[in-house]
Amino acid sequence: MQLKNGAGLLVTVTLDDLDLRVRLQKGDELEEDVSCDSAYMLEAMRRVGTSMREVFHWVPEDKPVYLFMDNAGGHGVH
Repeated sequence: MQLKNGAGLLVTVTLDDLDLRVRLQKGDELEEDVSCDSAYMLEAMRRVGTSMREVFHWVPEDKPVYLFMDNAGGHGVH
């Protein structure tokens, strides 16, 4: 995909432009939070979307920026 950067030049954006990180390592202990309801997710996605727009500042506001989440199964009706 090609998008205009801050200088108005076309740049190619590929998967290589992603910065993937592992937040948890095997054996890490964490507190289980079971309060992930729709209100929380809407607020969390607002924060994530705002951060993504800041990082990908060259992507025009009218162009969508997608977030792909792995291991987010189990949503929906059976």
